[in-house]
Amino acid sequence: MNDAGLGEVFSAMQKAWAQADADRFARAFAPDADFTSVRGDRLAGRAAIAAAHDRLFATVYIGTRLVMTVRRVRHCAPRLAVSQVDSTLLTLDGSPALGLGGNPGNTMHAQAVLEHGRAGWLIVSFMNMVPLPRIEDH
Repeated sequence: MNDAGLGEVFSAMQKAWAQADADRFARAFAPDADFTSVRGDRLAGRAAIAAAHDRLFATVYIGTRLVMTVRRVRHCAPRLAVSQVDSTLLTLDGSPALGLGGNPGNTMHAQAVLEHGRAGWLIVSFMNMVPLPRIEDH
C-alpha cells in the first residue's frame, strides 16, 4: 500500500468542505465509521457524519474552507493505517474562521484510522481536537 491514496482521502475532504457538500465529505468515511468532533460529539456512521456536517456548513462553518496537512502515516497492517493530520479552518478569503475557541492559528489535530478495501482507503475512526494553550503561555 502506498500513501498516495491516503492523501487523496484528505484532499477529497478539503474539496467537499470548500463546496459545503456534506454528503461528499462523508464519503471519506466507512459506512460504519466512528467520528469524534472537536466538541466531543460522537457520531456513528457515514449518515450521521454527513448530517452533522450539513448542519455545520449551513451555520457556524458557512463560507469556510478546511486546509489539511498529513503529518504522519503509520501502516499497522497491510490494509490498516493510522494518520495524524493537522487542519486549519479559514474563511474563503484566507483569514482564520471563527468557531474554534480562538486557539492560536485556528488549528486542529486529528487522528484517523484508515482501512483499505474495494473502495480504496476509507476512514473507520476519526478523532479531532483543538489544542489548548500551553501552560507557559498563561
